[in-house]
Amino acid sequence: MTRLDRRIALFSMLPVVLGLAVVPCLAAQENLALNRPYVCSDDLLLGWTGLTDGVTDSDAAPGCFATGLSTRYPKRVIIDLGALCTVSRINVINSRNGNTRHVALHVSPDAATYEQLREYIFPAEGVQTLAHSFTPRKARYVRLTMHDTWGTGAQGADCLFLREIQVLGDPPPAGTGVSGREELRLARVQPQFTRTPAVVLFRRYGLVEDRKLRIGVLGDSLAAVTTQQARPWPELLPALFKPRLGGGEVELYNLAAEQQRAADGLAVIKPLLGTPPVDLLVLTYGRDAALAGVPVVDFRNSWQDLVAELLEMPALLVVLTPPPLVQETGAAGRSVLAYAQVQEDLARQYGLPVVRGGAALAATPDPLACFQGAGLSAAGHAALAEALQRLLWDAE
Repeated sequence: MTRLDRRIALFSMLPVVLGLAVVPCLAAQENLALNRPYVCSDDLLLGWTGLTDGVTDSDAAPGCFATGLSTRYPKRVIIDLGALCTVSRINVINSRNGNTRHVALHVSPDAATYEQLREYIFPAEGVQTLAHSFTPRKARYVRLTMHDTWGTGAQGADCLFLREIQVLGDPPPAGTGVSGREELRLARVQPQFTRTPAVVLFRRYGLVEDRKLRIGVLGDSLAAVTTQQARPWPELLPALFKPRLGGGEVELYNLAAEQQRAADGLAVIKPLLGTPPVDLLVLTYGRDAALAGVPVVDFRNSWQDLVAELLEMPALLVVLTPPPLVQETGAAGRSVLAYAQVQEDLARQYGLPVVRGGAALAATPDPLACFQGAGLSAAGHAALAEALQRLLWDAE
């Protein structure tokens, strides 16, 4: 252990060991992070999503959280509390599975500027809670930065585990909303894709020269042809894909429609089941559900039912999560983050590849230029189409 490590460990353990507290009456405060959505700079280990689920005593999926096996550090998770709250204590509970080592806690009101609260080094073995109390301050985002690994934990040296993060404080006043521009900043943290072995197989056997490629798109207004927006991204796919197929043809079935719900998806796609099946099916729901305020649990149930049925099709299923609602009419106070996380969690469960719509737009030179009025601009649709192309053709 270096001198810096020893110094951080010594000073960071004092409040934990001595029980120092700055804020009284913590028992009356809420855990504002409970069941809140979060983003991670690394793909998660399949099924290990329990960072904010309230389960504090589990070292197994899904109650425990685990990053993927990427060797890129630092790894970060950012929890969105949903609105500006008064926070005064953060508890980070590591896991018996190990690896999580040097961490740093930050908070932010706007996902643009972060204030560091604490650094800490967890022990190599055992479970410990970093319980950090501080002078109350306004924050909407809590970021945990994981700088390195002990390299001795379960699932590989670079898989970092946590049981839970709790954020204690006072909830915001009723009626406070969310900002799509802040969610766009969060999207920059995320990788654009989660690739699976199915993508590699599809690239080898489905994307071959002189073969017809049939693409289906099922979703809501993010993919629908309307009179109020630029040419939607599904309509751009044939021109993007055809040059990569040599002399092969590309056939598109865009079944997306405004206000289409995931619960309607199976009925919509049934006509295709009697024709030559599609080779690639892109699912994109969540934008309209967010605008309509559909309960997230209802959205999850209908989306899970749809995917369970679609898995019977001989097609590669790809999930495209909705980008933030930045300039859309009626979007005030609405967020897509929880709906996107539902789709990501279930995609991991079923082993489906994911394209993160927000991350794809955030990676463009001018992300705000991707939005126009009540939807995406031509640049935004082009960015989503190109992201799907890169998922399938780019090397790992």
